[in-house]
Amino acid sequence: MELGGTITGEHGVGMTKAPFFLKERASSLGVMKVIKKGLDPNNIMNPYKIMDWEENFIARLRYHVEDE
Repeated sequence: MELGGTITGEHGVGMTKAPFFLKERASSLGVMKVIKKGLDPNNIMNPYKIMDWEENFIARLRYHVEDE
């Protein structure tokens, strides 16, 4: 990102890239949350996949990694 790149291309961001996505798109995150809330007020479409990364996204991974 420091050289002007992006964290992902045409594929989805994925939960493991979420922290980097938050840095890359910080200025538009508020707009994304408003749109998500407007389209999905009950958070039933992909819950915990797009806007709840800030907490502990590692706990929601399908395959867990161990801290060394």
